[in-house]
Order: sequence, then C-alpha cells, then structure tokens
Amino acid sequence: MKQIDFDNNEQPKKESKFKAHLGFYLTLFICLSAVTFAVWTTYTSITDYMNPNKSNENLTTSEQSVEKNVSDAPYSNPSENNSQVNNNNNSSAVQNDNSIPNTDDTQKTNAVMSLLNNISKKYSADNPVYSATFKDWRVHNGIDIAVEVGSSIPCVADGTVKEVFNDELMGYSVKIEDKDGCTYIYNGLNKDITVKAGEAIKKGDIIGKSETVPSESADKPHIHISVIKNGKYVDPSNVL
Repeated sequence: MKQIDFDNNEQPKKESKFKAHLGFYLTLFICLSAVTFAVWTTYTSITDYMNPNKSNENLTTSEQSVEKNVSDAPYSNPSENNSQVNNNNNSSAVQNDNSIPNTDDTQKTNAVMSLLNNISKKYSADNPVYSATFKDWRVHNGIDIAVEVGSSIPCVADGTVKEVFNDELMGYSVKIEDKDGCTYIYNGLNKDITVKAGEAIKKGDIIGKSETVPSESADKPHIHISVIKNGKYVDPSNVL
C-alpha cells in the first residue's frame, strides 16, 4: 500500500476520535458548570441567611424605601379607628359641655365674694367698740361692709324672706331665714327693696340697693349684716 493511501485511511479515524472526545469534553463542561452554579447558589443562600443585612444592601434605594414603609406601617383596624374617632368626639363634646360655665351663677358668686371681702368693721358682741355717731362705746352685733351708696346688694345665702321693714336706728332692712334656721338681717338699704316676705331667694340674688345706717351714719358708707342663730347674735364671719 502506498503512503498516501495510509494517510487517507487514518484521516477519518482521527476525525471520528476527535468528535468523540469533543462530545465528552462538552458534556464534562456542562456538568462542571451545573455543579459550579449549584455550589454558588447554595453559598449565596447560606451567606444571605447568615447575614440578612447584606442582602438589603443590594436593594435599590426605592426598593428599600418601599420595604421600610410597608414593614414600619402599623396595622390599623378600620373599625377600631372609627371607634376611637367617635370616642374622641364624645370626649370633646363632654369637655365642651363642662367647660361652659353658667354665666349668671358665676356673676352671682363673684358678687357675694366681692361683698364679703370688704368688711370695714368686725363683729364685737363681747368687747364694746367706739361709735363715732353716738360718741360712746357699745357692742357691735354684726359686720359692716363698705359699699358706695346706691350699690346693688346680693343675698349671701339661700333662704326665704321673712320680713321687710324700716328700723329707726338701722334703716330699711330685710330679714331672711335659711334652711338651717339661721336668720340674716340686712340693714342700711334704701326704700326700693326688690324682695317681698314669703319669697324664696337664692345666694347672689339682689335684695335692694344700699343707702345708710342711721345709727352708724358717721362711718363711711356701708351696709350692716347680722346673723341670729338659736336666738342669739353670732359672728357672721363664722357662718358665711
């Protein structure tokens, strides 16, 4: 056989062998690639599990923002929210109702307090005090309250008007008895008294206007209030 024939016979064999080897190597490469991918995936999963913060670093800013907003938002039950709003509204309504004072009652209370804060002469039934009108010493069985002539005089306690009268020494007067049996006598009013005997009266109601107490005319303008309890004069400051 000639050399050229030998070479021609060997060439197909080499090509067939190369193809067989090529298929083997290709299969081996695919297998190695698959194994490498599997190992890398497993490694990444383990790494993410061990270090969850690292996975957040791979998120974009917008993705992190969305994730944070969703996870941080507290759960809210609509029915609970509606109930809370209703309760708040009800509370506000109650507060508003309680915060609105009765103007008339407030003014009456303030008038009484203002009157009682202007005592010019105290009660003195045991120790005589000097009378500038009579130029002598005598007991003072009530309290004097300084007021300007013509001032409106409020009742200092709830009660019933027992008598309206004019006394030669004490001037125009009103006698009022409360539920505990104490009798309050207001002296030094003018003749235009606004209450009548038998009439129920409340603390702060106006009984008339001030004028003068004849037996104390030398003193500055005032009214005289005395209190009788169990048939005896007592210090009004201990009762009012």
